[in-house]
Amino acid sequence: MIPLGKTHMVEFAFGGWGRNEPMGAPWNPWDARTHRVAGGSSSGSAVAVAGGLAPAAIGSDTGGSIRIPSALCGLTGLKPTYGLVSLHGTVPLSTTLDSIGPLAHTVEDVALLTAAIAGPDPRDPTTLSAPRVDFAAALAACAGRPRDAHHARSRPSSSRRTRCRRSSSAYHDAIARTARPGRDHRPGGIPPRLR
Repeated sequence: MIPLGKTHMVEFAFGGWGRNEPMGAPWNPWDARTHRVAGGSSSGSAVAVAGGLAPAAIGSDTGGSIRIPSALCGLTGLKPTYGLVSLHGTVPLSTTLDSIGPLAHTVEDVALLTAAIAGPDPRDPTTLSAPRVDFAAALAACAGRPRDAHHARSRPSSSRRTRCRRSSSAYHDAIARTARPGRDHRPGGIPPRLR
């Protein structure tokens, strides 16, 4: 996965509503007319994924900061087990409750991203003794089981696909306006399941 950029979050990663007075609070993309909360503190990550700007994102969670915005934006989010994902480079809010985890549209995408970011890191000793999880085997064990109604509703709808196409069109228009001769320009793509 290629990092696309940074998103807004609650100042100091401390708050469940997604408010950010200095920078402005992200809008929940499910209502373009009314400024509804996206949850926090990883509100920008959730808005970027729910709005179709990214297929997945990473957030930080101490007391619900991945899980709350995931729920309010119709996504799947995971607060991994302590020590599964390195905290090296993060500013601690609570050293034993903090975790870094993924937000995405499906459980499968969350499992794939968690598998990519999990593992031992010599710069974070807590990761050295954490249990190893075989995410591919865990997903395979669930294959064929009926999905609950919420999971079926969380798949991209036709209106979401329409918004993604509009976003893609706006993206390509912006690239065309800013492209200049001599600059290296390589456009990205939208994941096939969102087209």
